[in-house]
Amino acid sequence: MTDPRSSRGVADDPSEREGRRGAIDGDGAAQAEARRAAIDAASRELAAARTLLLTPGVSPASARPHLEAATAGLAALGAATPTLPEPSARRRQLLRAVATLERARTRLEDRARLLTAPRARLLFWVLLLAPLAVFLLRAPIRGDGSWRAAYYADAKFEGEPIVTRDREIDFNWNRGPAIPELPPDKFSVRWDTCLVLAEPHDEVTFELASDDGSRLFVDGRRVIDNWGRHRMRREVEVVKLGPGVHHLRVDYFEHKSGAGITLAASLAGEVPASLPPALLRYPGDDMDPARPCAAITP
Repeated sequence: MTDPRSSRGVADDPSEREGRRGAIDGDGAAQAEARRAAIDAASRELAAARTLLLTPGVSPASARPHLEAATAGLAALGAATPTLPEPSARRRQLLRAVATLERARTRLEDRARLLTAPRARLLFWVLLLAPLAVFLLRAPIRGDGSWRAAYYADAKFEGEPIVTRDREIDFNWNRGPAIPELPPDKFSVRWDTCLVLAEPHDEVTFELASDDGSRLFVDGRRVIDNWGRHRMRREVEVVKLGPGVHHLRVDYFEHKSGAGITLAASLAGEVPASLPPALLRYPGDDMDPARPCAAITP
């Protein structure tokens, strides 16, 4: 008769599962012990080489077989090992090689302790997985606009920004903060979006007004420079854009007192206004600054 415990879909006996788990743990322990033995063997070879090199009257060449054995053993364990000096090398050169190999052995020992000690092993995995946990648990990006807005709590675009999605760049904060998490003065904002044009436009008019400084970049080229500390001031520029995807970036900083910024555009001679949302594409939460619109297709 067939043993019912071996039938597909029937749970194993708990004792059998425990036995298999113990066998796996045993294999891991055996591998760790073998690694420890190999590190110890390399340590003995290095000690022998150092003793010979520091003994007066003993030829430095006598230490070379020990150095070669230590190098081979450490390399087999994955350590980065140096190229040994020529057989005719001086005693000082060989001692430097010993010191380099001893540092490699120390790094292997530290790694072995980290992966074998229970508490240290737990810490290792916590540190390894922590960035993934932060990524999975981070707060969702606020808003649903096509402008990726990075708000910085200083005027130099430094530190970790708060990222939101803005529908347009048309703000009058007066003396208040741009978003609740920022101070009312000395903050900065960087907006990015991707403008998709189906046909060429020979004259695209951009207007950028701000208090304090602002700049407009189109495909990495600075088109409007309205930088510096000043009250609300407007700058205008006309550019030629071909069909396809164009990266737009606006930088802004607030020094103190009143704060506001507006970006308007005219694509076909109409009165300048905020860019039509239908022509804009969001570059992504984790946009690559080097290729901000790489994932956008016309």
